[in-house]
Amino acid sequence: MTSQSARRTLSRKATTSAESRPVEPGDRTGTGTKHAAARIEEPSALLAPGSVTYRVLGDAGTMTYVSMAGMVLGTLMPKVGRGIEEHEPLLNGDIAPAGTGHSIRRLFDSYELLAGIVLGATAQDRADAANALRELHRKISGTMPDGARYHAWERETWAYAWTGIFQGVIEAYDFSRGFTCDTERDEALAGMVELGRSFGVQGIPDTREEFDAYWTDYLCNVAENNPTVEWIMKQMGPETRKPASAPWIPQPVWRVITFPLRRLLRVGALATFPEVLDERLGLHRTRIDAVELALHKGVWRLVPKALSQTAGPIFFRARQHIGPKPPWQNRFSRDNLAHRRAELDIVRAESDTGSE
Repeated sequence: MTSQSARRTLSRKATTSAESRPVEPGDRTGTGTKHAAARIEEPSALLAPGSVTYRVLGDAGTMTYVSMAGMVLGTLMPKVGRGIEEHEPLLNGDIAPAGTGHSIRRLFDSYELLAGIVLGATAQDRADAANALRELHRKISGTMPDGARYHAWERETWAYAWTGIFQGVIEAYDFSRGFTCDTERDEALAGMVELGRSFGVQGIPDTREEFDAYWTDYLCNVAENNPTVEWIMKQMGPETRKPASAPWIPQPVWRVITFPLRRLLRVGALATFPEVLDERLGLHRTRIDAVELALHKGVWRLVPKALSQTAGPIFFRARQHIGPKPPWQNRFSRDNLAHRRAELDIVRAESDTGSE
């Protein structure tokens, strides 16, 4: 048995017993034991202002190209795909009709909550963003087509979902801005893993060799195309949804209007997706794609990093002082999320009573 195979086997054994147990906030062991939710007082050195992770998350290049990777790579985990299919308002009919504007808002919320854990203007902002990001997934549970149960917080499911997003962030930055050396990329990985720990993600290796083995195992043995991924991939195509507020726009006109955005999404996908996924995702790389990728990379390499890396921090400071308020201060505030949790507890209690 090779050392890589041994690591995979040990990884599988370690996660099998824990994967069916949701990990509660504050449980840094991943054993399902509930402790008081940790508050972020001071950022880890890996996440502090000026750190590699801080610069990567705040860079305009990362924000430009990470969208497709953020939506697809973790969703290839079957339980993640199923959870989104059953609980995402854009897919389950809760938002009807769901237009492009809804999709953009949902995507932006996800980025803002994740980046806010690092770039938030205050320690309380960072703690509240981490709390919101986790609590929003509390209700995501259900049944797989084979009858198996799932919950978003299961150790393995939660880890794979965020591994795909973290890898997408790193690849988006590497494509657009480029890491200066392997050490800088390694620090970005360690920082993303540390970021995940702040909202309960456990089990992602934080060293390059172990992470590469973990990621390869995921791509080869876990990742599968599924209805949710197919829906996301279609957003790059000509039949993308029109705005719910403007259904009167002719589809041919809408195709022209959205062409630049759809091409940008495609460039982001090609730049961040591992080629091993191309066949599963129906992604065909062309010579035109290669030229377009080179042009995008060339343009971004002309932009000083000192300039592009100010985009995120400036945005979050502006939200703090000018507005509108970030989502963890209104829609996803601790009070609102506590109210949602209470409602969920009532529904579960009624369901348990009815099943007796």
